[in-house]
Parts: sequence; structure tokens; C-alpha cells
Amino acid sequence: MNLQSIINSRVGVGSALLFGQLMPRFIGYPLARAVAGLLSFRKNGVLVSAMRVNQWVVHDGALPADQLDMLVSGVFANSSKAIYDLYHNLHNPKAINNLVVYSENFSHMYERFQKGKRGYIITAPHLGSFDIGGLALGLRNVSFQTLSYPNPGDGYQLQNYFREKYGLYITPMSVSSMREAGQRLRDGGMVLTGLDRPLADSRYKPKFFGRPAALPVSYIPMAIKTGVPVVVVCCYYDGEKYILDASEPVEMKSYPDRQEEIERNAERVLLEAERMIRAHPDQWFMYYPVWPELLDTIE
Repeated sequence: MNLQSIINSRVGVGSALLFGQLMPRFIGYPLARAVAGLLSFRKNGVLVSAMRVNQWVVHDGALPADQLDMLVSGVFANSSKAIYDLYHNLHNPKAINNLVVYSENFSHMYERFQKGKRGYIITAPHLGSFDIGGLALGLRNVSFQTLSYPNPGDGYQLQNYFREKYGLYITPMSVSSMREAGQRLRDGGMVLTGLDRPLADSRYKPKFFGRPAALPVSYIPMAIKTGVPVVVVCCYYDGEKYILDASEPVEMKSYPDRQEEIERNAERVLLEAERMIRAHPDQWFMYYPVWPELLDTIE
């Protein structure tokens, strides 16, 4: 079992939860940074290698090795802090609610959704802490179906259990959950899914930061079929609060070729995610290599 598997296991998630619950902030934050330092020190480790590739591409291949290493260390530190903030406040709904601020863009997006009669597909990059943002939305009774990673392991199941305690509706991707999501959209509801965890066997490779990437695109055919727009949402940390932000709705365009239609529309959605990630690159917590072909080429 590799380090990534351990972190995502029930033992890994349970340990992080116990740590977050027991440790006060004046101890929890320094310890979280220390753990992050240990993880980022393994330059040839799977997690660090993936993060170095992803950050190298985000910065247009322009970062020298020492700056890239420093940035990656910062990503691990920010990720550890976000995990601590989540688990430390997990059983305190008031604290979760107080951690989150809604940007003007997000407020306008949700107001348009409420006043309209169309469904929305919400896509989210692994930026900041969408778990904290999602729990806050659950506390405000914002209703949406989350299409999560299929066949979740024990660690993901434990995370989904806590999400559901806040009223979130989590459905691992399957034929039946996709069918349910489609009906929800036709009924004017909201469906949320991720967009930046790579899928090695995907036949679609839309450009992301200017490079083809095997990313999930199932939300594009769904948006085309149901006639709904796609909105990119993130929840970044501004030094004091977690800010829920949103893009403008992206309407789907028609193309004569099916593959081109899916990839070009995905690129228009991914462009919104790029803008968010470029604004907060040290909070892009994607620990899988989006461009694995570059793993052996970056110093």
C-alpha cells in the first residue's frame, strides 16, 4: 500500500479526524505544518512528484527547481491546514458556518439559479476546501446531488458519512446515479461533480493549461442533453475565511463532431477553473498527476 492509499484509507482519514478533534489550534496548526513538511520532503515520492508536475504546468514551465520545491511545500502546508480546519470544526456547525464567506459572484450565481427554472451543473476543482464550503451550503439547506468518485474506498465512505450528516446528498457515479442526476437537472435542480482528477483510460483529452489532459467530461454530455449551463465553483482561503466563489454560467455550444463537441465545451469550463487555480496555485490540492507523461521530465 502506497502513501496515497494510506492517506485515503479509513485509518488515514480516521487519524486525521482524531488529530483535528483533539488538538487546539495553537498545537494543531504547527503540527499540521510539520506533517506537511515531512510529506513534501520526499521529493521523489508519488504525491510530491504529482504535485511538482501539476504546479510546473500551472506556472507555464517557468519555475526553477528550488522555487518549484518551495511552492510544493506551501501546497502541502495549506492542504494540511485546510484538513485540520475541517476536522477540528466538524462537530460544530456554527463554527463551520462562520468559516465561510460567499463572494458576490457566488451570491449572484445562486440568486440566478433560484429565480430561474433551469438546472445547473456545478463543477469544482480541488482548490481550497470545498468540503468546508459544501458543509456550509448544507447548513443553509442548499439542495444538490453530488456525483462522487465511483467505488469509494473506506476512507472516502467515512468522509461521505460526515458530509451526509450535514444534509449533503452523495451518490457515487454509476448508471443509476447519472440517470437520477439527469432527471434532477430537468426538474430544475442542481448537480455537483469534480472536474480535475485525471482518468487514465479516458478517450477525451481536453486542453487544460494548454496541454491535453485525460480529465472527466461526463458532465458535458449531461449538460448538452438536459440543456443546462455549467458553473465552476471553488472555496479558497483568503487568510481569514474560506471564500465560496463561482464563475459565470457556461452555456454549451453545438459542434458537428461528437468528440470535438465534448472536448471543446470541456475546455471552456476548464478555462474558468484555470483562472481560479492561477489566482491561488498554492491551494490547488491535486495529488494525482494530471499530465503523467511529464513525470520523468521535470527536474
